[in-house]
Amino acid sequence: MLQNGNLCIKLLNGFYFRSKWVQLFPGCFQVGSCKRAVLTSAISQALEKAIPRITSFPLRLTKYNKIYFRNEFYFTSESRRVHRRVSYIVRFREGNSLRIAEIQHFLQVQLLKEGLVHHFALVYELTQTGQPFPLISQDHWTKHGIHDVARMVPHMLPVITSRSSGLTAVPIVALEEKMVFMKRSDNKALVVPFPAPWLHD
Repeated sequence: MLQNGNLCIKLLNGFYFRSKWVQLFPGCFQVGSCKRAVLTSAISQALEKAIPRITSFPLRLTKYNKIYFRNEFYFTSESRRVHRRVSYIVRFREGNSLRIAEIQHFLQVQLLKEGLVHHFALVYELTQTGQPFPLISQDHWTKHGIHDVARMVPHMLPVITSRSSGLTAVPIVALEEKMVFMKRSDNKALVVPFPAPWLHD
C-alpha cells in the first residue's frame, strides 16, 4: 500500500518495509534512491539519437535503478540485487518492431529553460541471431526420438550480448515486457519472455 508517497509492505515478522516512490508520469513510478548524472559522451550520443539537438540546451540529469511501470518492477544492470534475483533484460517497441535490450540505468532528462521532462531507459541492445535454438544439441534429442527440438521451444530467442553499438535512449513508455536471461557463453545467450500482467488486463 502507499502512504504519503511511500510503498509500505508488511513483513511476516510484523515490521514494515518502506521505499520512496516518486511518480514520473501516470502509471509509472521511480522507486528508491536516485542521484545526479553526468552528461558523458556515451549518454550525449544516445540522447541526440532520440531527440536531435537536445544536448544543446541546459539539462539536469537524474538516474535511478528501479521503476514500477504497468504493474511490473523494472530493474537495471547497476542495481545491487539484480544479478541474484531479477532480470534487467527487456523487450521494447521501436516503430513496428520489437527489440531486446539490457537496461543500464533509467534517466530523467529535464530541460531547465523549457520546463520539459523526458524519461528514458538507457540500454544496450542485444542482437537476435535468427532461428531459435535449444540449449542441448539436436543430436542429443534425436537419440530420444525428438527430431525438431527448435520447433518445441520457439519462445527461446538466441542473442549476442555485445555492447559495441553503444547506448540507446529508449522512452520508458516503449518498454513492452521483461525477459528471462540465460547465458550460454561469453557473448551468447537465450532470452525468454514471461507473462506480463498488464497484457492480460
